[in-house]
Amino acid sequence: MTRLRLPFNCILIALAALGGCAFFAGCQSTAAVGQVNLAAGYREYQLHDYAAAHNTATAFIQADSTSPNIDEAYYLAGLAQEAQGHVPAAKTDYMAAIAHSSRPQVISKSSAALGDIAYARGRFASAITYYQRAATADPAVGLPISGLMQLGISQQNVGDWAAANTTFSAIEQSAPGTTAALIARQRFGQTHFAIQYGAYSLSTAAWNQVRVLRSNGIYAVVVTQNLHNRPMYLVQSGFFPTFKVAMAARTAVAARQPQAIVVP
Repeated sequence: MTRLRLPFNCILIALAALGGCAFFAGCQSTAAVGQVNLAAGYREYQLHDYAAAHNTATAFIQADSTSPNIDEAYYLAGLAQEAQGHVPAAKTDYMAAIAHSSRPQVISKSSAALGDIAYARGRFASAITYYQRAATADPAVGLPISGLMQLGISQQNVGDWAAANTTFSAIEQSAPGTTAALIARQRFGQTHFAIQYGAYSLSTAAWNQVRVLRSNGIYAVVVTQNLHNRPMYLVQSGFFPTFKVAMAARTAVAARQPQAIVVP
C-alpha cells in the first residue's frame, strides 16, 4: 500500500532557516542542518526513493532525539517503511510520531495512516478508533474523503449503521457531485449485509435464479435497485448485522455458489 502524503511544510521551514543564515557567513545551526536533512528526506520520498527517505529519517532521529521536529522524522520514516511494504515497522514509526508530538497535524496524519493500515488488514474496530482520533486531533482539517469513506465502511462492517449514516452524510456534504458522494449516497440508510448471487437487468432472469437457489435450500429474494435511472434486479439472501457474520455465511455457500459476494 503506497501513499504519497504531503509533508508538514518541512521544506518551507528548511528554506526559512537557510534564508535566516544567508546574511551571516558560515552561519548554519545544528537545528537548521537537521531541517535541511529532513526536507531532503521528504524530497526523496516524493521522488519515490523510499529507501533513501527512510535512511534520511533514521539518521535524523539518531542524530538528535530531542529535536522539535523528531515527530516529523518518525512520520517520514513510517511513510517510507509503508511504501516499501514494511507495514509493522511503519506502524511502529507512526506510533512514535504520535508519542513524540504535541502538534495536531502530525498526530492527525499519523493516526489516519494507522487507520489506513488497520482498514487494509480488516481490523475495522481499530480503524474506527484511529480515524476518529485523526479527526478530533485536528478538527480544522479533519479526515480526507478517502479516510471518511473507509471510516463509514468500517462502521458498517462492525454493525454501527447509525454512525455510518452520519459519516456518509458528511461525505455527501463535503464532496458533492463526486464519485465518493455517489458511493456514500448508495451506502447511506443501509441496515444490514446480505449475500448477493447475481444482478440482472431483467426481472425474469432474477426470479429464475431465485427458483434455482430455493430448490437448493437457499431462501433468496429479488431486490430492485436503480442504477443510472434503470432498474437492476439483485438476487440476495440473508440479513446479517456485521461483515464478519456475513462473510462466515458466504463461506458456507461458496462451494456451491462461488460467484456469491457480500453486500450492504
